[in-house]
Amino acid sequence: CSSLQRYGQKVPLGWFKFQAILKEMVRTENCRRIKYDVALQIAALCEVTTEYEVERMLQEFHDCGLLLWQNHSLMRDIVVLDPQWIINQMTELLCMRSILDKEANSKGKRRVWSKLRLEGRMSYELLPEVWPSLEMYERHSVLHYMMQYGLVCTLHGTEIDPDQIDKAMFLIPSLLPKLPDPAQSEKVWTVNDVDDRRLQICFITNHGTGESEEDDWCDSLKFLPDTLFFRLVAMLVHDVKRVSDAFKNLYSDRVVIKTHKSRYLLCHHSQEQTLILTVYAGPGCEGAPA
Repeated sequence: CSSLQRYGQKVPLGWFKFQAILKEMVRTENCRRIKYDVALQIAALCEVTTEYEVERMLQEFHDCGLLLWQNHSLMRDIVVLDPQWIINQMTELLCMRSILDKEANSKGKRRVWSKLRLEGRMSYELLPEVWPSLEMYERHSVLHYMMQYGLVCTLHGTEIDPDQIDKAMFLIPSLLPKLPDPAQSEKVWTVNDVDDRRLQICFITNHGTGESEEDDWCDSLKFLPDTLFFRLVAMLVHDVKRVSDAFKNLYSDRVVIKTHKSRYLLCHHSQEQTLILTVYAGPGCEGAPA
């Protein structure tokens, strides 16, 4: 334990009082989250009086997994006391059963819900129906947590801020549709043996334990983290600036991303537990990071 970061450092007694009060609120009042202003008031009762100290305490508790709080303009207004609460909120947007139910009960926005269900693209105007019981600032906070975890991203690299969020379109990679006809995959990406550059990505569970190098890298030892593909898609899409057909081919197991200087294909081969990144480095894309 002595090798752990900050292990053995003194912690103000008020921090423990603050944590004890929050735990009691969850246990007796089923309070799952509070406003940041309320956290300041509770901290003051525990003799944690400066906002700097409160922020340091909340960040420390966040790092230890005791609560969720981020010092970000669209996330700092909410302190999540029970992480399961925010997981439940995220599920409302990621679960197809939840989406179908909300689409069926939508008031005038069924077409927008259909676009989310069929294409994985969500308009900002759906947020009140996704989380009807939450305040607007809470919706923004949950959405931004999902963006931070790679579950959601904005299309065309639009940054979310209070002045632009109501115009944003979001992509939920896990809701992307399947390729309609796998036999037509060449229409998604035309293979070019001369100019294509490929990188295969996988993880090995216990490399170095076999009797030979071939045993060490056998297929049975390969794996991929469940959400890695979706997180990478979110990162790639978010970094793309405005290109007319940048997001023409986005599917549940492959995406083609185009920028002004490069074109690349990311494929998820679930049976083989591998990702394959293909970068085109031919005419017009000589500057691609191939």
